Amino acid sequence: MAQVLVIPDLHLKPWMFDRADRILEAGQADRAVQLGDLVDDWGQLKNVGLYNETMERAYKFHKAHPNTLWCLGNHDADYYNPYALASSGHSTLAEIDMKEWGRKLGEIGASPRVIHIVDNVIFTHAGLTELWLAYLSSLYVDYDYPQDDETLIRLVNLAAPDDFFMEGSPIWARPQVDEQQVPYSHRNCLQVVGHTPVEKAKQHATLLSTDTFSTYRDGTPIGNQKFVIVDTKTKEWHYAEENN
Repeated sequence: MAQVLVIPDLHLKPWMFDRADRILEAGQADRAVQLGDLVDDWGQLKNVGLYNETMERAYKFHKAHPNTLWCLGNHDADYYNPYALASSGHSTLAEIDMKEWGRKLGEIGASPRVIHIVDNVIFTHAGLTELWLAYLSSLYVDYDYPQDDETLIRLVNLAAPDDFFMEGSPIWARPQVDEQQVPYSHRNCLQVVGHTPVEKAKQHATLLSTDTFSTYRDGTPIGNQKFVIVDTKTKEWHYAEENN
């Protein structure tokens, strides 16, 4: 595997899948990775129809591209974990429908995972930090600090739901703005993340931030709304070519 299309946070923008479809159909990438936060957005608490439209589009996208990998975002996790502290924009009205869509996606193999590793690239929603991994290692004494992919994935999968709802976790970290949240670097890898809005895709050391589709409260785009394609072997990246 080499060329991966990165689909960052949707936040109820199902049209992003239309654009991703065209990029994949043009042969620009071999598969896609969606970085989480399919739902919730400013002022949409009661717009259950848009929640369903977005999840139905996600379902159809996976049916068309079954090798797509899905990451769990903090907004998605709110609906999977009833005891979690809700993120901003969480819709109690959409909870039942969201759980049903979670079940349907699971049936076709589209259940989100916290972490995916493809060749030399780690995909998570917010970023894998040294601090959070050290915390996990201290809990599970049978596991040394992870030095290989297998140990890393096993350790992350051992984490309890509450472990993900803490500062610095892979669904909440913001290493771009908090110097204490140092990205995991014990492997020669590139980390690709969403979660933290940026004006354009930006790489800082081993961390590539791609959340260019988020908006301000009034709906004004924060970023340039461009998709990124990552070469998972060389760790190089570029913007997808689009005519729109």
